Amino acid sequence: MRMDLMAMDVDDLDGDGNPELALLSRTELRIYRKLGKTLRLMDTLKAPRGEELIKVSMGDADSDGKPEIYVAAYALDGVQTTVYEWDGKFKKLFHKHGHLCVVKSPGQKIPYLLYQNSLPVDLFSGEIYMMQYQRPGKLIRKIKLARILHTRFYTMTPYDIDKNGSPEIIGLGEGDSLHIWSVAGKKLWNENETIGGTNNAIDLQDKRPEPNMPRVPFQSRLVLTDIDGNGKTELIAVKNRALMSGLEHFLYYDSGRLLAYRFKGASLQQSWATRKVPFCVVDIQAYNHTLFLALQKLRMKNYGKGLSRVVWFDLPKNSER
Repeated sequence: MRMDLMAMDVDDLDGDGNPELALLSRTELRIYRKLGKTLRLMDTLKAPRGEELIKVSMGDADSDGKPEIYVAAYALDGVQTTVYEWDGKFKKLFHKHGHLCVVKSPGQKIPYLLYQNSLPVDLFSGEIYMMQYQRPGKLIRKIKLARILHTRFYTMTPYDIDKNGSPEIIGLGEGDSLHIWSVAGKKLWNENETIGGTNNAIDLQDKRPEPNMPRVPFQSRLVLTDIDGNGKTELIAVKNRALMSGLEHFLYYDSGRLLAYRFKGASLQQSWATRKVPFCVVDIQAYNHTLFLALQKLRMKNYGKGLSRVVWFDLPKNSER
C-alpha cells in the first residue's frame, strides 16, 4: 500500500466476526476489514491540522462490548490521545492529553489501559498508571506503577507470569533490552541484547527551538500468544537493523526480524528468530490465531508516498498438534 505505515492494531470493531485492521500513518488512520486473504478499505480518518499521528491501539477497556480505538498524536504541546469507536463510521468519545495505550494480555478479560503524561520537550513525562473507566469517557488512575528508568512506554506489557493474581511488567528498558519488573518496580530479569528499533519516531530537533533535542521513538508493541500451538504463551518481539548506527538524528532501519521467547519462571529465554525481511517492522499484533506484521519500506527522500505492507500468518491451534 502507498503509505508510510507507522503503527497497526487488530480487533473486531463492529462485532461481525471479521477482524478490522487499524493502519496509521502520520496523516491518517485507515480501517481495513480482513476478508479471507484480502483487505478491504472501509474508512479513513484524517489527522487534525497541526497534529502528526504516532500510535494506535484497540480494545474494549470500558467493558461495553465494543472495542475503542486510541489514537495518539504529536502536537507542539506534547502527545495527546483521542478515543473513538467504529461501527462503519468513526464516533469520537473523548480526548485526553498524554499517552493512552490498550494492552491485551492472556488470561485478562478486560485489557489493560496504560497512561503517561506528555510535555512539549519531554514526550514521555512522569509516572505511568494503569487506568480504569469510572463511567463512559471518565478515567481514573487505578494503579501507579513504580518509576522505571529508560522504559519504552509502548512496549510495556502487563502479564501475570506466576499466576498469583498480580501482573508483572514486561517491556524494553535500559539499552533497549527486554526486562521484567514487578509492579513495585523491582527488576526481576533482563536480557543484555539490544532489540526493538523503529522508523516511527519524532525528531524534536526539527520541531523545537531548544538546543540538543532528541529523536523520540515509538516502539512496536510486544505480543503474548501461543505461537506454535503447544498451549503455552510465548512472547514475540521485534528487532530491526539500523542502516546507520551511532548517529541519532540519521537513524534509519531498513530490515528487521521477529524474536520469540519462552517463559522460564520469571525470566525469558530466546527460542528462535525469523529470517530478516527487507522492511522495518513497525508493529505486530496477534488476533484469533493469526499473527499480523506491519512493514515499512525505507524512504530516504521526503517527497511522494511511502511503500508499506501488511502480512499475516495463521498460527497452529493447540488441537492441531
